[in-house]
Amino acid sequence: DYRLDYGKVYWNSRLETEHQLLVESFLPGEEVWDMFCGIGPFAVPAARKGCLVHANDLNPDSFAWCEENVRRNVAAPDLERVKCYNEDARLFVRDRIRSHELTSGDRKVHIIGNLPASAPEFMDAFADIFSKGKWAGGLPTVHLYAFSKFAGDDARADVLAR
Repeated sequence: DYRLDYGKVYWNSRLETEHQLLVESFLPGEEVWDMFCGIGPFAVPAARKGCLVHANDLNPDSFAWCEENVRRNVAAPDLERVKCYNEDARLFVRDRIRSHELTSGDRKVHIIGNLPASAPEFMDAFADIFSKGKWAGGLPTVHLYAFSKFAGDDARADVLAR
């Protein structure tokens, strides 16, 4: 049960299956960093599953609705595993990487970039930031959503070029 103001945030209920499929791949205790969390369609079910969730959106209205949806849909014991941010995605990723390397390098991390029109342009946030020996749980898995005018290998090349 998500709440939102359609005039101030983006929401597409047809993506619910995609949200479920991705969250099903997470294991309890893993970290989920959502760079463009919107109203929380990945954050809420990931927290319910027992993941440590860091949800970010630059839009202050999306940020506020994400906080509201977390409060409404995540049980009290799980609430402490969710933190919402209202930052630029690049700053969010870099801060999370630094914090993770200092405190919890043994946890598996999933990073969600679900902003298909421009998410590839934010991948520069990952350049030259990972410290060797600080990621016992392995480097993060980035789940990037992107649009392309092409199909197959050409689409992949198009997204990677951006």
